[in-house]
Amino acid sequence: MLLLTSTSDILQVITATPVSTIMVHASWVDNASGVITPGRTNTRITAGSPTTTDIVAAPAASTQRNVKMLSIRNSHATSSELLTVQHTDGTTVVELIKLTLLAGYELSYNENSGWFLIDASGGRVLTPLSGRFLGTTVLTSASGNFTTSPSTNTIRIRGVAGGGGGGGCTSVAAAASAAGGGGGGGYIEKTVAVSPNTAYAYVCGAAGTGASGAAGNNGGDSTFIVGATTYTAKAGSGAVVATAVTTPSAYKGGTGGTVSTNGDLNSSGYPGEDGTVAVIATPVGASGGGGSTPFGAGGVPIAAVGNGVAAIGFGGGGGGAMTGASAVRTGGNASAGCWVVDELS
Repeated sequence: MLLLTSTSDILQVITATPVSTIMVHASWVDNASGVITPGRTNTRITAGSPTTTDIVAAPAASTQRNVKMLSIRNSHATSSELLTVQHTDGTTVVELIKLTLLAGYELSYNENSGWFLIDASGGRVLTPLSGRFLGTTVLTSASGNFTTSPSTNTIRIRGVAGGGGGGGCTSVAAAASAAGGGGGGGYIEKTVAVSPNTAYAYVCGAAGTGASGAAGNNGGDSTFIVGATTYTAKAGSGAVVATAVTTPSAYKGGTGGTVSTNGDLNSSGYPGEDGTVAVIATPVGASGGGGSTPFGAGGVPIAAVGNGVAAIGFGGGGGGAMTGASAVRTGGNASAGCWVVDELS
């Protein structure tokens, strides 16, 4: 409990450089020779120079004031506030608690639990402020800015680049072909210090498209910029065109993205599978499947004539097409890259 037992006892809040309104509520009960009287007060500490504010006044003579509850909230959307709660008896000043109150946070006290913090979303802070997991965001837009929360000091980013499109097949009478799959996008992980309420630019690499009777198109790199450093997952390549021939043949899949750059973990992408044809008159063989990633699966191979199968998820290469009987075929589309962002306090 917090007791004010003399006409000189006061509870105070010191704000270092108020940037907006600090909202304070206090509730108490007074005991005057057995007569119990409840009381409360609301105090607003507005922007200005450093100041000391009384938040619970001294009781009357021969009265004990038992402070039941305190709530001190930083109402600013982005700025933190260094504050101190202190008790004075008119002669001696004792600091009860001193901390930096983050934007949107509330410092609370009750006689059962003591002091504790409530975060900007209304959840009670039960772990240390530094390194506390705040949430995960999946970024899938072609480009944009990711803005950190008021409590974020570190992010862990995981990204894949766009995959390459599956190879298409040309048309030649009495000939056949089976194209390879597109390469998967590269993968990257990085844990990096950031600032709260700050926007960071990113790009999710484009998906390489399959083409009719032509090579698959390459994917796009995925990038995330923090300060002067660009973290890059490299794109998968499209598979070569499968030109229909009259002899058994094989067709290369697209290469996976080259090794990512500037991450704590930098990985290349998985290559697309090769396509093969063993029999021409009635085509027998299989196209190549697209390269997969940690966040997506490449388009599956096919063993009958048809267009390539599209990738699913994020960063997978498109599947290769297969043809016979003079039909032009289109390679499967790849899938675009993405970023997964974990925020930590």
